[in-house]
Amino acid sequence: MRILWITKLAKQPEDIACTKAFSEEEWKMLYVRKYQKKPEAGFVPSMKEALKLLAILGGFYEYNTKRVPGQMTIWRGMRRLKELLDNLETVEILRGIS
Repeated sequence: MRILWITKLAKQPEDIACTKAFSEEEWKMLYVRKYQKKPEAGFVPSMKEALKLLAILGGFYEYNTKRVPGQMTIWRGMRRLKELLDNLETVEILRGIS
């Protein structure tokens, strides 16, 4: 249901902040994976930008700007994002133990 909701929000004509559907940790992970740097202070991507970043994580090729990522690609991106966040959490726990 979340995937359907995210894709519907991204199709809205007005720019909606991605914080409506993504946690801060989620969208920052997407941003860092794509641009290899931290976002500037106070920057929050739009829902359309966050959906594009999620789709790229799921295997979407961004060379064709006319295409819209499908739900399967978004699902793959969500699954990969969850794995990345779980791995990050594990690393932080292991750092706290040692």
